[in-house]
Amino acid sequence: MQLTAPKLVLADGNVAGFVTTAALNRVRQQWPAAPFYCLSGVVTDEKLAALRASGATGCLSKQDFTAVSRVVRRTLEPEG
Repeated sequence: MQLTAPKLVLADGNVAGFVTTAALNRVRQQWPAAPFYCLSGVVTDEKLAALRASGATGCLSKQDFTAVSRVVRRTLEPEG
């Protein structure tokens, strides 16, 4: 059974028993082009660089609802 590629993946970086990079690797194996964003309480330049080097599209602060909603709208907006 072939699964449909997600239009957007948001992964919380602070869930017990959950490793963001493991989720990223799994998504990249199946859907290399799917937009993948990590949600984090603290976004540092180092964290962003490490996630991008691993293949993430970006990292967003959980406190910045404006940025999160902007990314979601821009990513899910119909083309045309």
